[in-house]
Amino acid sequence: MERSDSYFNPFPGLRPFEMHENYLFFGRDGQSDALLRRLRRNHFLAVVGTSGSGKSSLVRAGLLPDLHSGFMAGSGSHWRIAIFRPGDNPIGNMAEALCQRGVLADEESNEDDIALQASFIHITLERGAFGLIEAVRQANLPKGDNLLIVVDQFEELFRFRASAQVEGAHDQVEGAHDQAAAFVKLLLQSVRQDELPIYVTLTMRSDFIGDCAQFRDLPEAVNDSQYLIPRMTRDQCREAICGPVAVGGAGISERLVQRLLNDVGDNPDQLPILQHALMRTWDRWQSNRKENEPIDLSDYEAIGGMGMALSQHADEAYEELAEGAAPASGLQRQQIAEKLFKFLSEKGGDNREMRRPGRIADLARAAECKEEEAISIIETFRKPGRSFLMPPSNVALASDSLIDISHESLIRIWQRLKSWVDEEAESARIYRRLAETSALYKRREAGLWRDPDLRIALQWRERDKPNETWAKRYDPGFLDAMAFLHRSERSELTRRRARWIALWVVVAIFVGTPAYIMYRSYEKARQTAEALQVRLDDEKELAAKAEERAKAVQAVTDTALGQLARKVEAKAAQGDGNKQQLQKAIESVKKDIRQEVENRVATIENPADENPGEKVAVKDETGKAVSSTRILPPEEKHFIACASVSNLEPRQCQDTFSPGRVYIFASVITPAAEKTLTLKWSDGTGKLIGSNQIVVRASQDTGFRTYAWRNFQAGSYKACLFDHDVEIQCRRFTVR
Repeated sequence: MERSDSYFNPFPGLRPFEMHENYLFFGRDGQSDALLRRLRRNHFLAVVGTSGSGKSSLVRAGLLPDLHSGFMAGSGSHWRIAIFRPGDNPIGNMAEALCQRGVLADEESNEDDIALQASFIHITLERGAFGLIEAVRQANLPKGDNLLIVVDQFEELFRFRASAQVEGAHDQVEGAHDQAAAFVKLLLQSVRQDELPIYVTLTMRSDFIGDCAQFRDLPEAVNDSQYLIPRMTRDQCREAICGPVAVGGAGISERLVQRLLNDVGDNPDQLPILQHALMRTWDRWQSNRKENEPIDLSDYEAIGGMGMALSQHADEAYEELAEGAAPASGLQRQQIAEKLFKFLSEKGGDNREMRRPGRIADLARAAECKEEEAISIIETFRKPGRSFLMPPSNVALASDSLIDISHESLIRIWQRLKSWVDEEAESARIYRRLAETSALYKRREAGLWRDPDLRIALQWRERDKPNETWAKRYDPGFLDAMAFLHRSERSELTRRRARWIALWVVVAIFVGTPAYIMYRSYEKARQTAEALQVRLDDEKELAAKAEERAKAVQAVTDTALGQLARKVEAKAAQGDGNKQQLQKAIESVKKDIRQEVENRVATIENPADENPGEKVAVKDETGKAVSSTRILPPEEKHFIACASVSNLEPRQCQDTFSPGRVYIFASVITPAAEKTLTLKWSDGTGKLIGSNQIVVRASQDTGFRTYAWRNFQAGSYKACLFDHDVEIQCRRFTVR
């Protein structure tokens, strides 16, 4: 609360009222008397209520001032009060609270004396159920002094006991259970004796009342001394609003009071939200007020009302972390703040939001930052007027300082924190399951993870980047869990590669088979086309040879006729003989020559025989040879055939053969007494590859007289039969 001139803000915000603020605590008239009666009767008091019902404020600003005022009959007004929370070390925290100045330590004690006394008290408390009684006896309190032990947020003891399940080995779990049970025994045993004036008060959320059955004799003690905080009436809420405003020196409009009462309704959880909204409304009014103007509806609406005031206020603190810093640095500070709040809060298995206090050293390790940086961020959220984190801003922070969220309502109302808590709960759920499966895997009771579990865990690891300090809150097996996850990831990658290989094999079979069939069809069509092309080339070659032979015959005829005509003309010029008779003789010779030529041309153009004729030299008028051809008698026959290793039956060489050995056969039937021919073969470019001679004699034998073989590679080839240097016959074949 802040002062300015004659005005000061009387509303504490989210934190509870303290004992010295009892003059600002309104609306609970008569309830402190009920607490005093129960405490006096049983020396034990359990103040129970829902979250946000005002339990801590009622004890601190209601019960404690009344005790100091001597309102509890027969007990006087001299009270030594130790207030603490169980946290993660119930007996240790109680020892630390007992050794504070004004409790069991003298007011003049220095820090070293207090630390030494705290050690002795701690040892004494751990000796047994009478440890608290013995510690008080050793303190030698003045006669008439009473000791009140206030255990605030007693439900933390149940969480401490449950968290022991994930803190470590079996002996550690048993130790935590024993400490929690010993702590309860210390409290209960101290209020059963009459020798020393020891009183115990605890505050506890009503939704944990059933957990008291975990400890022997605790349910009975709670039943005998329980005080369930009643719901505030509308008039009591009006007092809680208007009373502090009047003490602060200001006024408030009636319409704003009515609006506030309507917004609160019957929900007791709204009381800390109401206190925070009033604190924010006061600050807004004080910074914009006009003289004699009361706090009004415009001030309330400007801060977002009860529905948004808390969330907007917390967002302001969050955004302030990035102000004045480089974008990267500001974002990093906000990320650290997110990790800090996630560490300080949790959602239980029953979906209840809970605070989880932590030491600054642990917070810094969990957020992976320096302690100084963590303290700087915490200070932003506990400035005066911002009571989001505890302890209050007037308490210096150190490495072992215990940091806590001021109230559970911040978890429920601040939308950003609410989403963080949900994310933290989901992250904890994934990690717990991962750690459990890892433990089963080590015992050979479970296998490695596969999708979708593996995919979810890998996304969690990448997104949240967990560390060991964070993980030990939920399960101590962090290193084993991460090793299990890594092993599962490698196994899944291997499995995926195998699946892809198998898939490609299947694709190759289903796609490659039709492709192979198409390829074979294409090859067959191509081979057929090439065979047709070879046949066409042979036909063209035969046509060219026929044309050449026709020209040769024509040349012979023309030459012979020309020579005959010249001779006849020469004789006629000499007047030799009868001219008409000579002309008739010429015509008769011409006719015989033409008939002979036609007979020989018919022989040349017959493709079935393909018999070359005898070699005839053609000369021009000067007697110079201009061409030659061979005109064979029709009795001479020639034939060329080919065969392969796979099929030795000779056939025409127009076929296609596979690469390898190919046999070339030649046969000649001639009436000549003896004749020598040459068989030659060349490649597609006309380059001579090899040759063989054939010597034949007059015979009617049609068998093959000679053959040659060679290993042919893929390509086009030609086999030809020569009579001396004159080509008689050729055949083409293809190897592929």
